[in-house]
Amino acid sequence: FFGLMGGEREGGGGGVKGRQRVWDDEELYGKLFHLSTQNRAVRATVQIPDDTVRSFVSMGFATVNRWGIWDHVRDIWYDFPGGERQLDKRMREHGDMFVARSIALFSDVINNRLYERVREKGGLVYSVDMSFDPMFYADAGFFTISLAAFPDKIEIAIELVKTILAQVQAEGITEKELEASRRPTLVEVRQNLERNGYWLSLMQGIQSDQTQPKTLFSVENICEKYEELTAEEISGVARCVLKGFNERLVVSTGLSGKYANITVTND
Repeated sequence: FFGLMGGEREGGGGGVKGRQRVWDDEELYGKLFHLSTQNRAVRATVQIPDDTVRSFVSMGFATVNRWGIWDHVRDIWYDFPGGERQLDKRMREHGDMFVARSIALFSDVINNRLYERVREKGGLVYSVDMSFDPMFYADAGFFTISLAAFPDKIEIAIELVKTILAQVQAEGITEKELEASRRPTLVEVRQNLERNGYWLSLMQGIQSDQTQPKTLFSVENICEKYEELTAEEISGVARCVLKGFNERLVVSTGLSGKYANITVTND
């Protein structure tokens, strides 16, 4: 596998050397990132007495970090078009930012689907949003979906979110959806390229220690790199990083209303 533990992968990875992992203490790493429960779905609910009936839902699950690594290995990429060898090639071409850029684009697509189907057509929520926390130093990342759901439609909204995620994982995104996501992304990148603060942040990332593998290629022709990304390979990234999300999905629900006491349930 291509990981942070060092050594080489035989077979699919093309003999690519791994990087030195940040975390040397396995016990500490397990406690920090709950490795023993990362593949267990959890449902928690908090009920709070209040005169106003309100609800909020947070859904989240672990995935890769911005370097395409999860649990200090990169062995989830068998379903990527061309396999791990092609992924390694694309990562080098993007200065190790290929996975992060692909996730940014398909996350926008998912957000567009969530807004249209859960809020506009479904009328299930006041707001819905998915974000990706790629982490810099941890060997993991997290997707989080936040829903300000109508209290009587929480379960329907949760199931529809899961359906949308499963569809993107199984079927990928369309060319039309990609272009709708790419256009505003390019506008934002071009605006950022005019700001000194943006360039300082890019340089800081390149000059960081070996825990961040970004190279000079990561700041070379950024707009062109986004423009060359294809729907097929972005769908391939989505297929790999969203695979099995429901098996490790954590759903937390907060409710206020005419409850006698504060109650917490966790299963």
